[in-house]
Amino acid sequence: MRASAVRMIVIAGLLAVGVAYGAPARADEAQQAAASETDDANTVICKNEAPATGSRLGTRRVCHTKAQWDQMRQDAREAVEQQQLRGLPTTSGN
Repeated sequence: MRASAVRMIVIAGLLAVGVAYGAPARADEAQQAAASETDDANTVICKNEAPATGSRLGTRRVCHTKAQWDQMRQDAREAVEQQQLRGLPTTSGN
């Protein structure tokens, strides 16, 4: 009796894991399908900008086209990569 209960719990857990890993793939596919329909570089996308550090006030809405957001993301990625390649500055005298 106890062994069958343990088996049922294990099977239920495996099914839950399978569903959890399968669900995001389907959700991503749906998002990609929706994005491909409206994948226009001139589509305006608005985001809320975080307030200044130490402040709870001052959020503002920033709007750019999809192409501009993509370019800003690429520029930021390249800046990070360049900084990583240069490394941290060394201090002399230690």
